Amino acid sequence: MDFRSLMKPFKKKAKIEAFIRAIFTGLFCGSALTLVIAVVLKLAMGNITVPFVLGSIGAGVICAVVMGIITYVKRYAANADIVTQKMDALGLDERVSTMMEYRKDKSHVAKIQREDTEKRLADLDAKTMKIKLPIMQIVFSAVMVVAILLLFLIKVEATQ
Repeated sequence: MDFRSLMKPFKKKAKIEAFIRAIFTGLFCGSALTLVIAVVLKLAMGNITVPFVLGSIGAGVICAVVMGIITYVKRYAANADIVTQKMDALGLDERVSTMMEYRKDKSHVAKIQREDTEKRLADLDAKTMKIKLPIMQIVFSAVMVVAILLLFLIKVEATQ
């Protein structure tokens, strides 16, 4: 069986994980921006009106989308190196990394190593590769969203 076809389900899982990580990175950045805007508005104005709330939420959403796209493309994109590292972590003892490193080598030893790796990959199921969630980003984003809601909901009485 061809190595690319063996790698395909693993690459798909790595792309899903990268997408999830990029979403939560964007959410973290967007909620941080919204929180900063909310704090500044609260300190400057006391009570915040609806247009300011919608404006700060809109800025946060735009920031979240832009940062999610940038982090997916620049940091989390599932390239061949990342996928091979994840495949090797499933108990392949760096066979896939070695296979990728010597993929253009025509020697007999390299050919035997590739055949052995492909045989082991055929026995390996992509379901064994776990998707790691960015727990800390999820927690911090949730805390910031709650803080933003509290800032927008708390009324400040004017004092003289």
